[in-house]
This record gives sequence, structure tokens and C-alpha cells, in this order.
Amino acid sequence: MKNTFIPMPAFGQLSLGRCFGALAFSVVLGCTALTRIGIAAEAQAAPAPGHAAPAGSPQAAQSRRGGASAQLYQFSAQDEQAVEVAVHGYFRAFTDKDWAQLDQYLTAPFVEMGPRPRYLATFADVLSTWHRIRDPLDGTDYAASKAVRVTVTALTPDSALADVYWQRVTKGGSVMGDGAEYYFASRQQDGSWRLNGHLDQQLALYRGPR
Repeated sequence: MKNTFIPMPAFGQLSLGRCFGALAFSVVLGCTALTRIGIAAEAQAAPAPGHAAPAGSPQAAQSRRGGASAQLYQFSAQDEQAVEVAVHGYFRAFTDKDWAQLDQYLTAPFVEMGPRPRYLATFADVLSTWHRIRDPLDGTDYAASKAVRVTVTALTPDSALADVYWQRVTKGGSVMGDGAEYYFASRQQDGSWRLNGHLDQQLALYRGPR
């Protein structure tokens, strides 16, 4: 797993709405991290059958779910790959307008950060928003959307940031548009990973070789 520095944009370069979005996104991440840390501490404190967990053991970086028959999770290389799969699956479902498949990669509530932050409480809200983005592309030379670069940074055992630079390409293969966002990913109760928020980034940081 890569240890990456997250180049957050300078607040002096942001509009008031975008500043608020960045702050709200930080609050979401902070609250989630505190919750996960509390769960991890509980998992560490609970001894395994027959013996207590030693101090400094890997359980300190784990979280527990499922009550008496709880499973312990640790962020691993497989989790990093699962987040990347969710990102690429999302762009594939968006391209194909496969809204049933989109449900495998996005979850609600979904938090949109930008000049006008939005809280999408239900998956129906998510679908309505994505329809408004995707449907107008049908009357153009649009062919596909794809994640060109994805870098995953673990936040807690159950949450991560996916730093994504994406492009929309035409049927001839040329680029008709691009964008850059941080996607917030979280582990679900079944162990899978889904995206439940994003924050727009400055394209100048992403265009060209890195």
C-alpha cells in the first residue's frame, strides 16, 4: 500500500462554498475515523477465546463487527484493490447506464462536496443525480468514462480515500472532458467496499505526467 501525501488545495484559492465543502468533508472523515477508532479499541480490549490480546498487537489497528461472533478487519493490500475495483466498477456502470450495477459500487447516504455541498440521503437520490449527469451525454460523441489514475490511502481499517483522475472519451478515442476527485470509500457490513462521498479537486494538480 502506498503512503501518499494528499495535496489538499489552498483555501485561499477556493470559493466560500468550496471551503465549506472541504470543511464538511473533513468533519465527515473525522467523525468516521473517531467511530472506527472506538470500535478498534473495543476489539483490542476484547480477549480472544482462551487468551488475552497482548499490548501492541495488530488488534490495535483492527475493528470488530457482528456482536458475539464478531469478525476482525485490518486494511490490507486486498482492501486497497477492492477500493480500486469499486472505483473502476463505478465508472463502468456510469458509462453503461447500468443503474442496478451502480448499486454495487455506490451507497447512500452519499455526500457530494464542492461549491454547493449536497447530502444524498437515499440511493434514489443518488440515481436521480447521476441520471442528470449521464443522460445528456447520449446525444453527444461520448463513448466512455474511465479512471485514468487511482491512488488509495487508508484512513482507518474500514475507510479510505481514493484519489482519482478521470476522463471522458469520444467514440474516436479523443478526450472530451476530465475531472479529479477524492472518493470516500467505506467497508460495508458484508466486508465489501463502496463509495459514499466525493470532493472535487484542482485539475492542474492532475493533468500531465505525475
